[in-house]
Amino acid sequence: LFLMTPLLGVFGLPTRFKVLLIAIMSAALIYGIPEWRSPVQAEAIGWLIPFLRELALGLALSLGVFSAFSAISVAGKILDTQMGYGIAQVFDPATHRQLSIMSGIFNQFSVVLFFILDFHHILLRGLATSIEIYPLGTEWPISESGMALIKHF
Repeated sequence: LFLMTPLLGVFGLPTRFKVLLIAIMSAALIYGIPEWRSPVQAEAIGWLIPFLRELALGLALSLGVFSAFSAISVAGKILDTQMGYGIAQVFDPATHRQLSIMSGIFNQFSVVLFFILDFHHILLRGLATSIEIYPLGTEWPISESGMALIKHF
C-alpha cells in the first residue's frame, strides 16, 4: 500500500529507509493482532500465492489514495495550462520526474494537508481493519469486493 502511494515518495527518502519503515509498520500491524499465526506454508513455493494475494489487496487499497493524489496533480496541470505555465517544467528531485510548477506545489500541499488533517491515522486504521477482515494469507473474493473497489475509487 505504501509503496504504491505517493506519500513516501514526496519526501525524497532513501529507498532503504522506505523499505525499513514499511517493514516496521507491517510488523507492528501483524503482531498487534491477537493470536496471529502465519498461514504461509514452509514449502519453497508455498509463500508465492499468499504474497500475490497480499500484493493485489495492497494495490486495491492504494487505488483510492493514489487516485485522490492524482486528481490534485491533474488540477495543478490544468491550472498550469490556464495560467500559461504549462510549458514550464521543473525537475522534482524527490520523485525523479518532471513536474509542472503548480502541479508540484499542489502535490506538496496535498501531502502536507494529508498529515495535518490526520488522514494518515485513518489510512493506518483502514489498513488494520483490512487485516482483521482479510487475515494475512487468506483469500479475499474479488467478485464480492468489485463493487466496493469501484465505490472506493
